[in-house]
Amino acid sequence: MRLALTCLLTTAMVVTTSAAAQDQRASALGHSNENAITPISGISWIHHLNRPFEVTAMGKTGHLGPPPGVEGDSSTTGLAMLSSGPKVLSGEDLYRLNCRGCHGESGQGSPPEINSVINPVRGTSVQLILQRMRSTGMDMSQSEATQLSQQASAALLKRLHEGGDNMPSFSYLSDVEVAAIISYLKQLSGVPSAEFKEKPVTESQLRVGELIVRSTCHICHDATGPNPTPQQMLQGTIPPLEALPRRVDASKFVTKVTYGSAVVMGDPPLSYRGRMPVLYYLSGEEVASAYLYLTSYPPERSREPDHLSAAIGGTASGVKPGPSNPGSTGTTSTSKLQEQQPQSGIGLWAVIGLVSVFGFALLLVAAGVAFTFREFKRLARRHSKSESSERKPKDNSANLIQVKPFRP
Repeated sequence: MRLALTCLLTTAMVVTTSAAAQDQRASALGHSNENAITPISGISWIHHLNRPFEVTAMGKTGHLGPPPGVEGDSSTTGLAMLSSGPKVLSGEDLYRLNCRGCHGESGQGSPPEINSVINPVRGTSVQLILQRMRSTGMDMSQSEATQLSQQASAALLKRLHEGGDNMPSFSYLSDVEVAAIISYLKQLSGVPSAEFKEKPVTESQLRVGELIVRSTCHICHDATGPNPTPQQMLQGTIPPLEALPRRVDASKFVTKVTYGSAVVMGDPPLSYRGRMPVLYYLSGEEVASAYLYLTSYPPERSREPDHLSAAIGGTASGVKPGPSNPGSTGTTSTSKLQEQQPQSGIGLWAVIGLVSVFGFALLLVAAGVAFTFREFKRLARRHSKSESSERKPKDNSANLIQVKPFRP
């Protein structure tokens, strides 16, 4: 028992120390446990749709970088651009980081591939519903408009959390982040008094980078895979996210995303104008946060269902995802598409805790076996002594009748 108690205390100390170390690391990196940072995994969204990049709205954007020979922005300093401490973001900032890459600045999207968010958001306003009904000559009560508004709000939240045919799931957003984005969407859609309901959100630099990577970069880039050759690049292969920090340093990464730069492709290798659209609406500091996230939390091969394969039960538009060809969406991923499940990485402290608990359970079993074996030996010795004492001849001299000799 004393040994078991000692092991239990040791296990508790290991788990507590590991958790404290992770909390200290999280504090040093400037983020809280509320929005836990986790590595990205899985194939890209356009890979999931089995859709070539050049036919997507992002591939047709026209916002490309400069031609070969034109120098990029030399003022970028990579990770040195990052400021210390957390960032206070508005709903507009969160929309820009998560939604603007596809839905655009106005929220109109690019139909028919990317629908507008304006009308669905306007449907959440009781006042706008009543105005619209009256403008068409239809009479509607306040309670009926309220019911329609609640249904529209529930549908909007469901779309954000679960995605749709052409929209990935945003299940990694917290309730506070979702509320701020919807508040800004209501302002964008002209919902009355929406500007008075927005609350700013405090985010770490790493969280800002994670949102950019998950919501924008992962649309086109697989999380993991081999680094393509110049010839594969010319054929249309898109480098995976894990290869980006190996291809360019932080400064060139910021320039590539915010200004654009030429890319070396073909055999023999030549300089070409890059096909990646320029994300001019992101600041250099925000892009540096994305680089920091990719290097601090390197992408992982998918071991659990990824949110991008989740939208409507594993397939979209009835098309099963398959390996990408060189001219379409990127390198072939080894991960399998599965149904939606929130992405939740297991921290180091949790792994140590599980191992410690498992080890403690084995120790208890071993102690029980040893105790049982010792008791069997003790009982066997006792039984052996009892049998030997029963087999020993008894002295019956005391029971013999003494016969005295006869004397006449």
